[in-house]
Amino acid sequence: MTKKVHSILATLPIVATVISGCLFFKPVSAYVSIPGNANKNTRETTALKTGKITPMPQVIAMPPCNLPDPPPICDPEPRPRPSPSPSPSPVINITGKWQANDGGTYYIRQIGNQVWWYGEYSPTNPAFSNVFNGTINNNQINGNWADVPKGSTLSNGSLQLKIDSYNRIEAVSQTGGFGGSVWFR
Repeated sequence: MTKKVHSILATLPIVATVISGCLFFKPVSAYVSIPGNANKNTRETTALKTGKITPMPQVIAMPPCNLPDPPPICDPEPRPRPSPSPSPSPVINITGKWQANDGGTYYIRQIGNQVWWYGEYSPTNPAFSNVFNGTINNNQINGNWADVPKGSTLSNGSLQLKIDSYNRIEAVSQTGGFGGSVWFR
């Protein structure tokens, strides 16, 4: 074929359609039929002038596919979005060494919204020695504490604390006879 016929064929628009995951092609025009014995230039011009055009098949399809229907692009029925859960992110980071009004020193570690501490009255002869684990939600800490056998008491219970500021925490409620009620650094 000549360059002109190639350029005519190359410009024919073809529509591609996807149905159930299979690709179908449909030409929207036709191609030129070239008579047999004329020279190249004559064949090309004669076919165009005489209007001898042979239509292409209407549909060329790939073999059937066994794929599931694709999900819809947009949801026809709007659905309510789930509301985000309340953020348990803490107001400030309380990791550090704290003193309390019970005379103890508390070594607090915060990781995300989780809090742990080790607290004692005296490192060499502690009247009490305890551990705590709690969860921060906004400026509240809720958790459980227990004395450990380094000290002379063996109690346990729950604590609800409020973070007042970067330098102050106070007890809102407690069980088990916990002695401290205000922590500061």
